[in-house]
Amino acid sequence: MADAALFFGSRTGRDIDKFADFDAQHGQVHCKTEPAKAIDSVLLTDAVANFECMLESETVAGDHIIFVGKIVCSHTNTEPKKRLYTVGPGHKLGSAS
Repeated sequence: MADAALFFGSRTGRDIDKFADFDAQHGQVHCKTEPAKAIDSVLLTDAVANFECMLESETVAGDHIIFVGKIVCSHTNTEPKKRLYTVGPGHKLGSAS
């Protein structure tokens, strides 16, 4: 899960299919998805939670754009699994169990 978190969190999906690129680099399908309920997107099946959002506004902030979204649907995964959580400052990742 650490590889997926780093990969998806450090790349834009503007010009590439991040799911296909991740799977190609790792030689198999690692991220199971399912259709979202309220918007045209996908949910990460094994995520602790998924939030479906609609864009409300965007603001230029220097060399970044800040996007503000409205949550229109949310999902919580209660299936017990080992998941990765942030456990300290500096983006240190560790297991929840």
